[in-house]
Amino acid sequence: MLERAELRRQEQLCVPLVPSQDQWYLTTVEGLCHILLGRGEPAEAALTAALDQAGPARTRLPIMLVADLAAAYVLRDEPEAATQALAECHR
Repeated sequence: MLERAELRRQEQLCVPLVPSQDQWYLTTVEGLCHILLGRGEPAEAALTAALDQAGPARTRLPIMLVADLAAAYVLRDEPEAATQALAECHR
């Protein structure tokens, strides 16, 4: 029983580290939560940060972030910015 308590205590002390290549994923989740809550400006900030964190090697999934960013612009009633964000993903 004592070993179990010690193991729990050690688990509570450990802070899981997220590799930097996965940080964009967590930031994306944050942005999507803002979209679901109808918060355009915080969603834009989080998703822009996620795109920056994804780096130049944009795979298929990070490119999908651009669509999420466009949704954030739509929430902010900025359809032109949404169109621009979508157009940039073809570059």
